[in-house]
Amino acid sequence: MRVMCVLIVGLFVFGFFASLGSAQEIKLEVKSQPATVTKYTTHAPIRINSDAEFTSLFSNRTIWGLEINGGDYGFCIYIGNCSQAFTVKNCYLHNACGKIYIDYFWNTACYIHKSFNGTIENNVCSMNTQNGIYLYESENNKVTNNTCNGNTLYGILLDYSNHNTLIDNNCSWNKIGISLKNSNTNTVRQNTMYGCGLIIEGTFLSYYGTHNIDSTNFVNNKPVYYLKNQTGITIPQGAGQVILINCSSVIVEHQTMTDCSLSIMMVYSLNCTLSRNNCSGNTMHGILLEVSKSSTIIDNTCNDNWMGIYLEDFSVHNTITGNNCNDSYRGIYLDSSDSNILAYNNCSGNFDYGFYLELSNYNRIHHNKFINNNGADSTYNPGYIQSYDGAGHNFWNESYPSGGNYWSDLTSPDIKSGPNQDQPGGDGIVDSPYVLEGGVMDHYPLTTTIVIPEPSPIPPIICSVLLLTALVARRRWWCI
Repeated sequence: MRVMCVLIVGLFVFGFFASLGSAQEIKLEVKSQPATVTKYTTHAPIRINSDAEFTSLFSNRTIWGLEINGGDYGFCIYIGNCSQAFTVKNCYLHNACGKIYIDYFWNTACYIHKSFNGTIENNVCSMNTQNGIYLYESENNKVTNNTCNGNTLYGILLDYSNHNTLIDNNCSWNKIGISLKNSNTNTVRQNTMYGCGLIIEGTFLSYYGTHNIDSTNFVNNKPVYYLKNQTGITIPQGAGQVILINCSSVIVEHQTMTDCSLSIMMVYSLNCTLSRNNCSGNTMHGILLEVSKSSTIIDNTCNDNWMGIYLEDFSVHNTITGNNCNDSYRGIYLDSSDSNILAYNNCSGNFDYGFYLELSNYNRIHHNKFINNNGADSTYNPGYIQSYDGAGHNFWNESYPSGGNYWSDLTSPDIKSGPNQDQPGGDGIVDSPYVLEGGVMDHYPLTTTIVIPEPSPIPPIICSVLLLTALVARRRWWCI
């Protein structure tokens, strides 16, 4: 079993690094082991369930300089139910595997469970089948200067854990570098992440908007911008990741935020503009909206993600137009999000559906391009439908003759016309509707791909008149 765990971890890391060959070149500064330790003492996995047990095993309440292989155990160090100060320092903790989704194990190098006032410092917690460092219901701990690389899920995960400090950690090449989940008032500074990034998860606004996170955190050598309760801000160029919490009228444009966990995250925010950003190659999503409304997502490139664009938890009245969401698991995913406009987007070559709507109603969907999603080819096949609508109360076309969407697997015949497609002569609309997974229809599928409209330039004659008017007005002002 232990050999199998090692093989699994090795194959994952090899595959992960190999997949980065085509990614944008980034400067790599990954610490391989703590500089203060030249030789570790090999030790079996350590499980501590109380302060008394900690003191009986380590009289100075410090675990120092150990190498622990967690194969078959599911952990290297487990510390639970401790309230007195303790330290885990200068240890090499690796290969925790063999206990998938089992409480108190979680395939984690260093698991802190319902414990307080600890210091986890200068450890290597890498190449574990789930997490590097995991704090659960733990408070007032300091996690500093650790290397948590190459873990299958999280480098550092805080879950229901408040008032902790994460400083100067390197969390690279994980699915998620650092995650703050269902947690309040944590400080996150001077952390470095390559190939992944920072994620905040939770149910309430307090889980998102009470942290102290500044731009000294870097993703792929670019700063993380975490804004909360801000209005009318434009994100500076050169961002590595953008997280907007309870913000309004914020502009994120012309950014290249690729090869991380999630490029743009917007929670409890409204009237924001996300425009012409490259949000590709992430381990999770390109753009994520949670409980956000009345924003514009336009002309972004969100390719090669898990979800290209993801709206969830009552994200309503947003306009999503002109985006490229290709070669991901799903192109655009709406979950419990109503009354949005999705138009002129390109969803091609996604492994699953181009659009996936779940518990979402009254969305208007038209003039999008769906090409070869979910295994579809040039011929309509009920087993390879390109989009899914599980609610059934959405509008997949505009009225005739504007039409619906382009579907690469249904482009003919077009020998009839009219609102009921019963009049002679073609009109650029396929004579039969496109039936989506879930049973709803695009009644007016288009026979050719759609050209995304560009804003109309001001005609030269109008520009000349405006300029002349301005010059005359200025001359009169000077003459007063």
